[in-house]
Amino acid sequence: MVCTTNVSMFYAQGWEIFRYYDYWFKVTLLTLPGAVIAFQLKRKNWISVLVLSVATGYLAYASINYFRAAMANFPNHLLSAIFALGLAIFFVFVLLDKKKHRIVALSFIIVVLIVSVFLTRLDNTWEIILDEGSWTYTLEDEFVVELEIKDGNHATLTAKQDGHTFIRFENSEGTEVNYYVTVSNGSIWINLLDES
Repeated sequence: MVCTTNVSMFYAQGWEIFRYYDYWFKVTLLTLPGAVIAFQLKRKNWISVLVLSVATGYLAYASINYFRAAMANFPNHLLSAIFALGLAIFFVFVLLDKKKHRIVALSFIIVVLIVSVFLTRLDNTWEIILDEGSWTYTLEDEFVVELEIKDGNHATLTAKQDGHTFIRFENSEGTEVNYYVTVSNGSIWINLLDES
């Protein structure tokens, strides 16, 4: 039995697999400052309130985005919105002991929620990148969305009013792609029906 050391036998890219290690080595080094920051939570002081407020602020912002997604296509992401906000509040009560620290952290969550609701707007556009080639489309209800194709295969949908519609894309080779589009509260929700 002859044993050869053919690198391509264990991985198709051969020695090229090691090109990823440079990136992951840097990411691994970044975990060290992350551990120092996380250690501050154990100290139960104002620095731990600041560190926790950043994390809970992100969760509060994510809960707003999930809630908007839930309202666009109810009940999708409703549990995600409730879980993200509940987790932020849970962290405050579990990781902070002093009442004044909890009040500051909860106030930060409320401020993030208010700012997220009033300063961010709904994204009423949706991008679809089709396969290479030149595509045409058929839109069932033009009052629901406006459609524009750029560069032959980059479609941009813009919400006009609430409702549902079907879109059929067809390229010059006869390939068809069908989508079912829902517009609700200014947000677009899109489902791929079939591709032939």
